[in-house]
Amino acid sequence: MRSFVLFLSSFFLLGCFFLTNAMLVSESRAQNSPDMNIEGDAEEEGFGDEGEDEGFGDEEGDAFQEIEIEAAVQNVVVDKGYVFGGFVKEDLAYSFHEPDSAFKFTRTEAELNKIRLTLNLYLEFDLSEEWEAKISGNSFYDAYYAEKGREKFPNETLDAYERELDLRDTFVEGPLSEEIRIKIGRQIIAWGESEGLAIIDMANPRDNLELGLVDIEDARIPVFATKLSYLSGTWEGNLVAIHEFRSNKNATEGSDFDPFISIRGAFPVKKEELPEEETEWLARFFKSFNGGDLSLVYADVFEDNPYLDFESFAFTPRYQRIKTFGVSGNLVRGSWLFKLEMARKRGAAFGRNDLEKQLRRGLMNPKSWSEKDMTQLMLGFDYSGVTDLSATFEFNITKIEDYPNNLANQELRAAPSLNLRYDTWNNTLHPQFLWVRLPNDNGDLYRLSGNYDYIDALRISVGIAVYDASKTDDLLYPYRHNDRVFGGVKYSF
Repeated sequence: MRSFVLFLSSFFLLGCFFLTNAMLVSESRAQNSPDMNIEGDAEEEGFGDEGEDEGFGDEEGDAFQEIEIEAAVQNVVVDKGYVFGGFVKEDLAYSFHEPDSAFKFTRTEAELNKIRLTLNLYLEFDLSEEWEAKISGNSFYDAYYAEKGREKFPNETLDAYERELDLRDTFVEGPLSEEIRIKIGRQIIAWGESEGLAIIDMANPRDNLELGLVDIEDARIPVFATKLSYLSGTWEGNLVAIHEFRSNKNATEGSDFDPFISIRGAFPVKKEELPEEETEWLARFFKSFNGGDLSLVYADVFEDNPYLDFESFAFTPRYQRIKTFGVSGNLVRGSWLFKLEMARKRGAAFGRNDLEKQLRRGLMNPKSWSEKDMTQLMLGFDYSGVTDLSATFEFNITKIEDYPNNLANQELRAAPSLNLRYDTWNNTLHPQFLWVRLPNDNGDLYRLSGNYDYIDALRISVGIAVYDASKTDDLLYPYRHNDRVFGGVKYSF
């Protein structure tokens, strides 16, 4: 009951705060509207009623006013030389099932398990006429853990979920010559066409703390890198050196989406072992043509998800370095955008299914993983032929080369996904439906959500996520009772 009251109180207080603030801003803008000042000046100079005899009636006068207002606003932006902004957001989530007691989840009951307040700030400014810089940061605090009792959670969970202070996009960018640009700092480098599987989009790790609840544009984690770009007409070449290692933000031990929850009862999982600081490299050749794009990509990077290395009767998460050669492209035909992405990856790590057999045979150094090459392919399309409706469908295929029978993964894996988005009520209401099937029928994720723009700066969000799995060996099976409803209020400034 206390959680439910806190849930309602949070929504009520936030609603009152943002609504009051929006009303004050609206009133202030009305009182200081440039329309009033310009209109008054126009009448004094003969652009009012008297001007109609000379051919300057209301219609022409309004046009002149709009031009003057636009010019005035543009001058203000140029003169300032900087842009400051950000947002404040409150997120709530309620898990309405008890987790499966067969697994060691920390949560044991249906409850409100997210009360997160987020603050995001950014500053963009000009260093000169050609060079610019950006500084941005993100911080949040989740009151659920103090409400529930911090002593009930491991430090790893508190570090990941309770609070964060993170430096986001922070860089300096400018030209070295007429055709070469450089960008140094923490940045997002988004390549490829796939919205689901990271085939050639390998520069930035992802936020996977809450399975399926974060869209790809928000899930990427910036990395400190140097990016050189060569621009010549419709051609572009990029060379990227990543100077820091950041992995996917995966769920922690005992949390609702702990990726190792199914094996913790058999063997302990140690703290992950990070690779030594080695520079990661990526290169891309990009060509834009009439009706489409084409990219060729090479990457020499660490995988963002760890593999489990078995030693001393415990698992240690480690990261494998792989080489990738890939291609991606899209083609527009009317209301259809067809897209393709394909890559050959060398030296990927795959878990094995014969660890128990090795232990029974008395092997001193049993092997829990094998190194294999794989080919990944995505075929998909975006359709926007129905007014205000857009649909994205993708079909992902992964094939392991030289496949042995002792791998936990199947030789050929397929994973379809569908994303439907609709804009209505003068483009203020945005319902969305997402369906993702995990490879080889390992479960389904369904997410229905909606965003409502109360005003331009204020967005209200609600949704529900359902995790469906029927077979005990499905990857989603441990999480099938972790469905949740969620909501949020976001104020941008």
